[in-house]
Amino acid sequence: MNYLNRFLGVSLGLAATALVPTTALAQAVPSVDQTFLDELYTAIEEYDDLAYNFALEMGDDNIELASMVCAMFDEGSAAIDGFGTIFSGVNSGFYDAGAEDIFTADQIDNASLVYSVALVSFGTDFYCPQYTPAVIAALEELDS
Repeated sequence: MNYLNRFLGVSLGLAATALVPTTALAQAVPSVDQTFLDELYTAIEEYDDLAYNFALEMGDDNIELASMVCAMFDEGSAAIDGFGTIFSGVNSGFYDAGAEDIFTADQIDNASLVYSVALVSFGTDFYCPQYTPAVIAALEELDS
């Protein structure tokens, strides 16, 4: 489960280092949403093909899910609940789509975990960085 820390290493501080485009740079600098998607896809692709293909198919829905996680945190949910909610939804979605006919349960569970960790980690960094410390603590708890 060392990849949990890898996601953090890649994602931490991205929101803080993002450029705020001026009018002259607006067309040259990708939007926060596009940067989020690019970083999400790149990180997931390194770890799991099934999770990567799922993330690509989700497209802009990844942004909505990240926003949903932030809203959960705003309402007082713990970071671990954010991971659990995304994991459960993704995992159920794979089974509902019949993925178990093609992939093993371990492959589905791994893809669900990789996607959930990446989405919550990157989503928090990009859309609600005030919750990053709670996400780091939850990842450390999961990794132990």
